[in-house]
Amino acid sequence: MRKMIRISRRGLLAGACGTASIGLLGGFKWPWSSDDRRERGDEKPFRFLSPDSVWNLPVGGGARFAPESDGATRQIRALDGGLDLAEDAWTVALWHARESDPLQTVVINAGPRGRNDRIRIRIPADAMASPPPYREGESDSHMSVVSPDRKVIHEFIGAHKVGERTWGAGCYVPMPIDGSGIGHMTGFEISDFRIEGMLGFGSTRAYGGSSTAGLIVSGELEHGIEHMLACAAHIDVLTSPWVWPATRDDWFTNYPFHGKGAKVALGMIFAIPPDVDLEAMKLGRREYHVLRAMQTHGLMVVDRGGRNWSIYMDYNARREARGFDVDAIREVMSQHLARITNIAPDTPKGGD
Repeated sequence: MRKMIRISRRGLLAGACGTASIGLLGGFKWPWSSDDRRERGDEKPFRFLSPDSVWNLPVGGGARFAPESDGATRQIRALDGGLDLAEDAWTVALWHARESDPLQTVVINAGPRGRNDRIRIRIPADAMASPPPYREGESDSHMSVVSPDRKVIHEFIGAHKVGERTWGAGCYVPMPIDGSGIGHMTGFEISDFRIEGMLGFGSTRAYGGSSTAGLIVSGELEHGIEHMLACAAHIDVLTSPWVWPATRDDWFTNYPFHGKGAKVALGMIFAIPPDVDLEAMKLGRREYHVLRAMQTHGLMVVDRGGRNWSIYMDYNARREARGFDVDAIREVMSQHLARITNIAPDTPKGGD
């Protein structure tokens, strides 16, 4: 039986706009989930983010795995509160715009760099943010829109429709599609934005990077995943400060057990060691592909959840998760997932 638990996380303005998930496809070329209403197969394949992005690199042959006694490893293996594929209010609705889509205005109305600033971009007429319609504390209302020229992913948090061709949002990041997907801002200095054109409070994810990085997108559950996965951790296990490749977090005052036993930090990367034989396990095709991605590319903690853990999935691909056996995923993670201890800019996935 499929297990699904809704995340309950902080509202948009709790500190900064760094919350809730493009599945970075690496070399994969599956159709966009948002193109269900359109003729499939008429888009040229392309790669998201640079090949050497931490999101696209495989776990290195020199990766060192923490022992079972490692605090962060113990806490992620416990998976207190349960595990789900986040496909609703706290994930991202991903859209691919075309030149034929209408130009729409988005008013960015949060923070010193976003007081009623306006941008105009092409957005599909039937686009929506991750539901429910944005209400502070009830939804992050993430939305990502890939530009028609495939050069930029327009990332939003707190996105909501206010007119036929007008949107509002709290934060905006024009993420270069061939960039690294990390380091959008450093710490809590609003003046220290790393991407030109950012508006609002800052990054659209708490770890300081792309909110669309690591999503499971359409076709990947069935055919395989060639990128790192993004996850939200149970709020009680989170501590501060962050570790690279994160560049910020929600600040220790938002973590109730900081300094009281919490061991997981934003930016930590976990993986299933290569000697674990997933093929020998009784797994369905979709469950195998999720676990295999954790083994080949890893799983990064990018945000805080409520009283559970979540792996992010594109809202528009949610139908593909029907009947997914999340308990099978949890069982394997609870036995084998471990923190990679030698993650650094010079060894981004543990070295060769």
